Formats: sequence, structure tokens, C-alpha cells
Amino acid sequence: MTTAFDVDASVPLVVTGPPASGKTTVLESIIAAKEAAGGYGAPPLVRDFQLNGRGGAIAVDFELDDAEQRAAEASRMLSLRWDLSVSTPQGMVPSPTASMLRSFDCSPQSWKMEYFHASRQLADMGSLAWTDASARVSKRAGKYGWVRRFLVESTQYDAGTTLRGLREQGIVLGADVRPRTSRFAAALASLTSQLAWVGCEHVAGETTCVFARATGSEVELAALSDSEKITVLVATAYVALGLDRSLVLIDHPEQHLHPEKHLSFFQGVCSLFAEGQVVVTTSSPAILRAVRREQVVVLEPEASGGGGMR
Repeated sequence: MTTAFDVDASVPLVVTGPPASGKTTVLESIIAAKEAAGGYGAPPLVRDFQLNGRGGAIAVDFELDDAEQRAAEASRMLSLRWDLSVSTPQGMVPSPTASMLRSFDCSPQSWKMEYFHASRQLADMGSLAWTDASARVSKRAGKYGWVRRFLVESTQYDAGTTLRGLREQGIVLGADVRPRTSRFAAALASLTSQLAWVGCEHVAGETTCVFARATGSEVELAALSDSEKITVLVATAYVALGLDRSLVLIDHPEQHLHPEKHLSFFQGVCSLFAEGQVVVTTSSPAILRAVRREQVVVLEPEASGGGGMR
């Protein structure tokens, strides 16, 4: 597959095309170039990107801000190129640049990369913490298994913050009440008007995470619909991982959503991650009609089984 395009950081990039045209491969190639140079986890495997045994290369250019340039000891434009004839990438960039690329923290001011793969799910599974960088650009089944844990711990953290403020100052300002869960509630509201955060409740020895639907009914996290769970997943990841200024890759944001909700969810995602960069794949007519032509990369399958761009 030969695909080349420029990304304007001020607008989302939308990659589309028929089945088997290479949409997901575009996202995972961006990840591979970054991980080959400075990875959160294990280096990518060349066999995942060679088409029909052919070689080739993945090349990605990143524009660094002043702080990133200092950390990477690099110029503003950072060019990453992985020759696919080399099965194990080594020495693609100097050590300071590799260290900058693999560094990860959950501060909203910190650049990082997140991959919402097509099989993403909200499930109480695994022991991964949200601070574990190794899963962030992977397709591991349990990479979002910490959502409930984060919501419960954030509620406890906010309660402790409020109590400390009252004990030490005798007063708590509105802006200091529930700083984590309020941020989550606002993120959720930007993605949907049909679901709102109520809070955590301790009932019969168990802590539940409760949401309110637009109909007025309340529902526990485990009982949400698939589309509601995905919305909660994205909102929680935004807050827990500090994705404000990050490169966010989403494979088919319309996944699990009713067609009437495709556009509103996509617009909510773009609003939520407005300070960062969003790259999505999609087959949704509603999303494709709503974006400008210059934001869209259209892939077409080639007779040889690869893909091309027009």
C-alpha cells in the first residue's frame, strides 16, 4: 500500500475506503513508526506491515513544540522512517529522541498517543492500571479494564480532597469540589446528551457506578448498552490518561452506534480532543458528508491485494 498525506493538526483527518483497502493499516502504520523509534511496549513486527511478502517503508513526520524539541534534542520536524526490510528496528533516532517518544505520563499537558482499536470494549477485566503505557497503542483486550476502578478511585479521591479542604481551611470552593469526577462528567456530556454521570454509591457492601439516561432512569455501569459503554470508555480515557494534547487514533468511531448517532458522537470526539490531533477511519456516510474534502483520505484496493490513495 502506498499512501501519503499531510495532517493539519487543527482539524481531524478522516481515512475511508471499501473493505480491505487498508484503513486500519494506516492507523497502525503511524503507531508502528512511533513505536519503532521509541516504544511504549515491545517493538512492532515487520510481518504485520509487509504486503504479500513485499518490503517497503513506513515514514511519518511529527512537528514538535519547543518543550518537545528540547527533550528530544531535535529540530521542529522529526522524521521517522522504518525500512520494512529490517525486521527489528534499531537506532532510528538518537537516544534523547527515543526517550522523548517512549515517555508517558497522565498529565493533560503531556503529549502521548492513544489507539481506540475497532474491538475496544469496556469490561471489568485484567489488572492493568491506566498508567501502564505498554497497552496504550496495543489491541489488548483488557486495555480499558480499569474504567470502573478509575471512577471509584476518583470518587474517593474527590471526597478526600473535599474533607481535607474543610479540615484545613474550613471552606471548600466550588471549583475545588470533585475535580476528577467533574472533569469526567463534562467529558461525557461533550460526547452525548443521552447519558449523564450520577456518581458512585455504596450498597450492600458493593460500590456501584451510576448513570442517568435522558429518560430519567438510572442505570449501573455494567447494565449500560454497548454504545453507552463505548461513550463512557472514551470519556474516561480522556480524563484518566490526560489526552488533551495527544495524538488520538480511532478505528471506526461509529462502532456500536446507531446511524443517527454517528455524526453527533464524531463531533463530540472532535470537540473533546480539540487541543490534540484526531485521526479516524470510518465508513459512515453521515461523518463523511460532514467533513471537508481536504480532511478526507480515500483508499482504494489494488488488484495485487494492497491499497492505494486518491
